[in-house]
Amino acid sequence: ITPKAGQVFEPLFVAESKQYSLPNGLLSRVAFQESRYNPRAFNKTSNASGMMQLVPKWFPGVDPWDVTQAVPAAARELSTLYRRFGSWAKALAAYNWGQGNLNKYAITPYGDAWLQHTPRETYNYVINVCRDTGIKI
Repeated sequence: ITPKAGQVFEPLFVAESKQYSLPNGLLSRVAFQESRYNPRAFNKTSNASGMMQLVPKWFPGVDPWDVTQAVPAAARELSTLYRRFGSWAKALAAYNWGQGNLNKYAITPYGDAWLQHTPRETYNYVINVCRDTGIKI
C-alpha cells in the first residue's frame, strides 16, 4: 500500500501500527497525506513539522523532524483518538482538525452528520485516507 516514495519508512509504519493496533496501511497513508513522506515538511501557519506534521506544543519531548520519534508519536496519538472517539474516521478528523474543534463544531451539534460539518480540508482528508485504506466512515 505504501508508494515507492515511502517504502524506506515501511518497516517503521508496520512496527508502530502493530504496537498501537492501527489498521493496516493507515500510518503510511497519513504520512503521505500530511507530507508526501517528507521528513522536512513544515507548515508555517500551524507550525506543524516533519513527515507526520506534528505541532511541537502538543507533542512535548518529541522531535517531529526525527521519523523514529514522529511516527511512534503519531501512531500513539491516532490510537488514543480512536479510543476517545470510537471510529477511525473521527480519529483522523481529530488528528487533522484537532479534537476540540471536532467535538465542539461537528460532533456535538451535528451527531451522525458530523463529517459534513468539518472544514473542506478535514472532510477531504478523512474521505481520502479512509477510501485508500478501506476504513469505514
